[in-house]
Amino acid sequence: MRRCDGAEVDVTPAFVVAAFRHFDNCDGLPLLHEHCLILNRVQRVGADGGPVWGALDIYRLYQSVVAAGTLNGYSTSSAGS
Repeated sequence: MRRCDGAEVDVTPAFVVAAFRHFDNCDGLPLLHEHCLILNRVQRVGADGGPVWGALDIYRLYQSVVAAGTLNGYSTSSAGS
């Protein structure tokens, strides 16, 4: 796969996310929200057919952080968390 700037991009089928659910804010008031950590390592198939570890292209992920939070059903705002 190739990006619009011509850089070659490998596609990986999945990545690892750890989600931590919180039921209140720092003041102890009820505020259901989650913090998600995305592992910045992915495995892809190398030129020789074997597994190769690499890093995510987080620029596009960062651009989609609000949409991802909306799909998850929670606000992605960092205010008060």
